[in-house]
Parts: sequence; structure tokens; C-alpha cells
Amino acid sequence: GGDDGAVPRGRLMSFGKGDHGKLGHLDDSDNKMTPTLVDALAYEDVYLVGSLSTHSMAVSRSGVYTWGNGDKHRLGHGTTAKEYVPRLVRAMRDKPPVVGVACDLN
Repeated sequence: GGDDGAVPRGRLMSFGKGDHGKLGHLDDSDNKMTPTLVDALAYEDVYLVGSLSTHSMAVSRSGVYTWGNGDKHRLGHGTTAKEYVPRLVRAMRDKPPVVGVACDLN
């Protein structure tokens, strides 16, 4: 009983080494020693997550979100810019539901 600090199902949290903005927090490369809610997706019901050493992605009913190092256009936003918080991939809007995700360096 009581408040045990549990995170509601579908809420995305991240922790660890934060270089490249891959944790999804505004503070770019700050490391997080404990799980921290990714504020940009606080109201999304995230059901898939992928992550690599340079970038991350999450899928909710709203679509696919990516963030981190955009080198080689790996985030899918049409640029090579870094994204420090999750950003909706517009090219994936109005597509069939996503059933899997994977991150790669190229």
C-alpha cells in the first residue's frame, strides 16, 4: 500500500551515460545515476524502446520518436542535427502500427 514510487506503465525513464543527448533530457550530456522520467514523453504511452551508444527511439500510439546524435541522418528527421529531447519522426505518421524498432550506427 501507499506510494512506493512506482512508475505508471508506459512511462519512459532513462539513466546512465548521457553523452549525445541520448537519454532524452534537456541537459544534453548529463549522466543520470537513477532512473529519471523523460519529460517530453511524460504523457505518452510508450510501448517500444530502442537505444544505442549514440541515440534512442521510442514508440507510442502517437508515433515514433527519436533523439540523440543525428549524424548520418540516423534519427529520421532529414537532418544530421542532435536532438536533446524526443522528437516525433514525421515520415512515420499515418503509417501502420510499429511492431519493432532497432538502432544502428549507420
